[in-house]
Amino acid sequence: MGQLSDTGPVAIGALGGSGTRMIAQLLRQAGYDLGSDLNMPNDNLWAALLMNRRDLAVATEPQFARVAGFLFDRIQGRRPSPEAVDLAWALAARPHPQYSEPWLMERARTFIEGPFTDAPPPLWGWKLPPTHVFADRFLTLRPDLRYIHVVRNGLDMAFSRNQNQRAYWGPVFLAREVQPTPRDALAYWCAVQRRMEALKSQFPDRILAVDFDRFCREPRQVCAEILTFCGRPADTRVIEAVAGEVRTPDSMGGYRRQDLSDLDTRDVAYVAAQGYPID
Repeated sequence: MGQLSDTGPVAIGALGGSGTRMIAQLLRQAGYDLGSDLNMPNDNLWAALLMNRRDLAVATEPQFARVAGFLFDRIQGRRPSPEAVDLAWALAARPHPQYSEPWLMERARTFIEGPFTDAPPPLWGWKLPPTHVFADRFLTLRPDLRYIHVVRNGLDMAFSRNQNQRAYWGPVFLAREVQPTPRDALAYWCAVQRRMEALKSQFPDRILAVDFDRFCREPRQVCAEILTFCGRPADTRVIEAVAGEVRTPDSMGGYRRQDLSDLDTRDVAYVAAQGYPID
């Protein structure tokens, strides 16, 4: 593989509730443009409109590349093509179990109306947790793209209140219907983690797994590692601006207050094999 460009895009994904907001904030502090339609957790809401849908999982490579290209152009401030405008309105008019109709319509409006720029940002990317669903396709499509995958202890994620992604993408990853239970939440975590391990072997220099628990313990060190991975200098001012805001969530280690007896013992063993405490 050739040398990665220091100005190539960076994408951030994870299971919902994994702590991606602070990783995105680090990139923004380092000068990355992550789009102009963001929510408080720094999610790119155009990516949600265009990419967070099951039918895209069975799209052909040309079909996927077409939609991804619309997203890439828009994040870089380019005016959407008539075809992209048509798709945005069509998706906004189509019911989605995770989003309301007004929310979807607002996403289409911001996608279509601007602001636009004649000078694309030198550093750009996006953050949306379910980006991991299409990480292999994004990495194949853009040889200059780097992907950051944020991971938390699977036992904590099993009992997380944020289960929207598991409800929507769980049936795809597990090839069965899923239940709103910690058992199925952990099964989904394991399926995603196994897939990311395989992708890391396929794209060893272009995927960085960030352990959010370690990020909370060692924010300055992990921030420096992330910036280095992105091809950026480990600027002390950038690192301090983010590290000073890092707070360990109350949910970390919360699985110790839960009944683990219903969890699949094989999944619990897999969590332990990933180096996470399970007692």
